[in-house]
Amino acid sequence: RQQLNLLQHPHRNLLKLNIDAGGVQSRKILERLIAAEQADTANQIPVAAVK
Repeated sequence: RQQLNLLQHPHRNLLKLNIDAGGVQSRKILERLIAAEQADTANQIPVAAVK
C-alpha cells in the first residue's frame, strides 16, 4: 500500500522519521543517479552498427 501511495502521489513530501532514514537516503541516491543517467542519455548521439 505504501508503494502505491508513493506512485499515485509523487509530489507529496514523506514524513521524516528516524526509523526511515536509511530508506529515505537510498531513495534520494537512486533519484540522483537516475537523473544523472537520463541527462547523459540525452546528450548522446545515436549510432547504428555498420555491416
